[in-house]
Amino acid sequence: VWQVIGGSPENYLGNTPDLDRFSIQVDVYAVTGAVAQSVATALRDAIESHAYVTAWRGGDMDINTKAFRVSFDVDWMIERA
Repeated sequence: VWQVIGGSPENYLGNTPDLDRFSIQVDVYAVTGAVAQSVATALRDAIESHAYVTAWRGGDMDINTKAFRVSFDVDWMIERA
């Protein structure tokens, strides 16, 4: 599961922005903590060639579903056309 948690243009003193930054939170849910961590690691490895992992939020168990969750944040820099 992912959601946009923030974003902003890359502002410069002398020029207009040429990039927009989007901050996205990724949450991985699984039956075991080990599986959730394994999937989160695979996602990290796939994402890091395109964006920046900026925070590991750790893991816990969802009270309602009893699923394990691992969460991390990603910053995507998108060039303006």
